[in-house]
Order: sequence, then C-alpha cells, then structure tokens
Amino acid sequence: MKRCGKQAPHKALLLLSVIDLIERGYITTTRIELTDVLERQFKRNTTSLLGESILFQPKINYPYVHMHSESFWELIPTNGGQIEKFTNYSTSSLRQNIAYAQIDKELFELLQNPNARAKLRVLLISTYLNDQPTIANKLKTIIISLGYITAMIA
Repeated sequence: MKRCGKQAPHKALLLLSVIDLIERGYITTTRIELTDVLERQFKRNTTSLLGESILFQPKINYPYVHMHSESFWELIPTNGGQIEKFTNYSTSSLRQNIAYAQIDKELFELLQNPNARAKLRVLLISTYLNDQPTIANKLKTIIISLGYITAMIA
C-alpha cells in the first residue's frame, strides 16, 4: 500500500519483528502466531525504527493478514477451512479466525543464520523505513525552514 507516494512500512516492520523473535529464540518453528509478544515487538520496532509516522498507524493486524500476498507467508485458519475475506481486522477477530501464519521453510532456515538476518534487516530498513514521513522529520524540516527564513530576514 502507498500513501502520498510512500510505501507502507508495516510488512517490513512485521518481518523485522519476526526476525527479532527468531533471534531471541521465541519463534522456533515456521509457525508465526499473532501473540502479545509479537505485537509488542512490532510496536517496539515501529517506535524505534520509524518513530511517529504522519501517514501510517502502527497496527500489526493489517500486515499480518496482508502478508499472505507474499509467496513465503501463508495464513492457516483455525477451523481448518479456507481463509475468508476479512471485514473485521481486530486482533481478537484475527486470533479467533487465524491459527497462525506459516512462513516458507527455506526462509525460516535462512533466518537461523545471523549474517542472513543482519543483511535482511539492512535491506528492509533501507528499502521501506528510510525517508518515511514522520513527525520528527516534519519538525526538522520546519526548523530548517525557519532558520532559512530567519537568516533571510536578518
């Protein structure tokens, strides 16, 4: 998803959160459950890597579901049936209807390697998180502009 020409950072933040939890030993299989731990890590990464976005809200619900459009992420329904079109993206609804997301076995094996995790982190951050419109960046632009205007007036 794009807004104002900027790619949404949510999928990247979710993948970074999964990488962090694999590294810490919390995720030990290809099953990625929508747990409180994953949600907290997602919020932590959003705050530390993105800051306060002007365009995007840090909610894990949407990227967790929409990641299914990626070839390495499959949603497994709780009822053993088909994943139906979601109209309610609340965390409680997703936890009720999705047992877990299954990531590709080869990707999971790759993420066991510290060098591969580090390279993927750099790629995700540089591709999806750099130059995001945040409140801090907006304030910085305003302050620079004010300095320029002040210098012109003086």
